[in-house]
Amino acid sequence: MTSALLLPLVFLAGLASSGRTDSSSGRVAEFASAGASADSIRISGRLAGADGRPVAVSHAHLQTWDGDSIIASARVAPDGSWALSTDARGAFVLWLSAVGHAGARVGLLLLDGATMLRVDARLAPHDWRPNPGRVVAIVGGKGEEESVPMERDASGAWTARLPARGDTVAFRAVGLAWSGAVAGTDAERYAYDGAGGYRAVLRAGRDGARAVVDPGRFPGGTAAAFVRVEPEDGDAGRFGAFSRDLFGHVDAYFDRRTRAEAAGATLAEMRRIYEEYDPAPAAATLATHLDRTESAGLRAWMTTAYLAAPIKTDSAAARAALASIPPTSEAWSIDPRALPEALGPSGHPDAARSYARAVADGHPDPAVRAVALGALLDDALARDDAETLAALYDRLLAEHPDSKPATRARELYAPDRRIQPGRPVPDFAVPSMDDPAVTVTRKSLHGRTYLMDFWATWCGPCITEMPYLHAARTRFGPLGFEILSLSFDLAPEDVTRFRAEGEWTMPWLHAFVVDGMDSTLADDFDIVSIPRAILVGPEGRILATNEDLRGERLAETLSRVLENGGER
Repeated sequence: MTSALLLPLVFLAGLASSGRTDSSSGRVAEFASAGASADSIRISGRLAGADGRPVAVSHAHLQTWDGDSIIASARVAPDGSWALSTDARGAFVLWLSAVGHAGARVGLLLLDGATMLRVDARLAPHDWRPNPGRVVAIVGGKGEEESVPMERDASGAWTARLPARGDTVAFRAVGLAWSGAVAGTDAERYAYDGAGGYRAVLRAGRDGARAVVDPGRFPGGTAAAFVRVEPEDGDAGRFGAFSRDLFGHVDAYFDRRTRAEAAGATLAEMRRIYEEYDPAPAAATLATHLDRTESAGLRAWMTTAYLAAPIKTDSAAARAALASIPPTSEAWSIDPRALPEALGPSGHPDAARSYARAVADGHPDPAVRAVALGALLDDALARDDAETLAALYDRLLAEHPDSKPATRARELYAPDRRIQPGRPVPDFAVPSMDDPAVTVTRKSLHGRTYLMDFWATWCGPCITEMPYLHAARTRFGPLGFEILSLSFDLAPEDVTRFRAEGEWTMPWLHAFVVDGMDSTLADDFDIVSIPRAILVGPEGRILATNEDLRGERLAETLSRVLENGGER
């Protein structure tokens, strides 16, 4: 039996963040020094472009390690200088951006006793794709974005006619640079996009506006970015140096994925990039920096930063983290990803369970305590420990009612939740992907035992279930068993490619869920994460959910239901 504390938590999130933007001017609200107190830490520096000179439109943003929010921002002055102040403490990411350049970032460790840090940086130019395929201009803000195809003209510039949206229209181009989105060459002004880049703001007429991106007019060369935190021999300097090396591993991994996708890699090939990723080099980088560091506190912050990185965690490094970092260490507050990435990959469920209990009982940060209780809940479910599950559920909701783990727990473990054995399955109606004229409903499947499999091709744990699903379909199909896979992919074509190109043909019913996690279907079935499986009996009642349908337990559950006595 596999404990949930052994299941790695995979994050493919980027480091984008949502910034405070003055929509009327398109400039980031410069609130850096507002409210600075006697305890504030002043962070200042100089930012230069690839040629070593200041860039007219450039910014420095101090953001949380997980990228969810910006703590403070500063616009860089004409001479390249900038400064901001903050009362925040802990580990953060300083993101440096400039029009016409790839952004750069460095980790900042802000602890009591520090009063001033200096960060000097030189940005790299955009890394242009030699043979761009599809290039589009992204118009509008989040939730209202529209893609407009761009075409290359005789001069080598990429252009498009953008639809009018009032007096101005803002855009960024995607598909030209490996380093991400690119702002237009010609603009009335530039607006920070809240995610590390810029939009070109154009004046629009009745027929819209002409967008232009001319790579030849941007800074050239192959100079690498450079970021240095001073004093270099202090904790902040050492942490900054470690973060640069760590981010190098993260960037290399995602760069490989981006280039493979652009080269037309199949979904199976993209999965192999993840499956074959070797976590040892990043773990070795961590070990090297730990060997140079005597401070136990700094070592803890370096380790949790490594654990929170969106790349595979080395199991030995995870075990070392649990052995060396006290359960009450403030370093666990760096990012909600860090603690689960130590518990899961450690490979020692009993030790991980004991450590999580110690965190839940004694950590000073309530958000970290909530994460620990959430991990223990998943573990209790995996072990079929109903008594512990109920006690942990009550404790989580009593102590941390507004936390994300509590929200997830209400949907997965609440005693009165809709999706649990014995309850009728909610009504649903989804068009069949294989025959759009057919709609699959609860009524159409009445009289059959079927598995509702909520999944996506980008979901690693979903793919891990494939051999068990195929084996179950082969063994129990003759007994009336059916599978309905409901995809949360970005497009139906992702599923079609997956089935055609890979080893898993998934010869059963399929539906694509428009709007995915934001859909009414996801809400009706309490889907907060995938994979999620629900087994429904011939009379339309739920027979089993969650861990009873994962891995080898799927066959055990189906055998009990279909071969040894029917519905239970």
